[in-house]
Amino acid sequence: MEKEFTAKTVEEAKELAAKEFGVSADEIEFDILEQPRKTLFGGLKGEARVNAVYEPAAEEPKKRVFEDEANDEAPAAGAAEKIEDVSDENGDDGV
Repeated sequence: MEKEFTAKTVEEAKELAAKEFGVSADEIEFDILEQPRKTLFGGLKGEARVNAVYEPAAEEPKKRVFEDEANDEAPAAGAAEKIEDVSDENGDDGV
């Protein structure tokens, strides 16, 4: 997204951009197009203009969960049971 913002100061223009985009100003790239000029007696004349560019980060792909993984709360417990079954079939006493 790209949009131009104007305000009394550059900081106010940046805040407007952050509010409109719904993100922190740190996540937006700004180009200062125009700054207000100081008058002879220290006041400001004109407005600040900034061009704000915000590119949302690409969403991370969702992890695919296989049905066995979703239902298996303790994978190691299943492995231990399998080892016991094999030991019993071979006539081992687990030693």
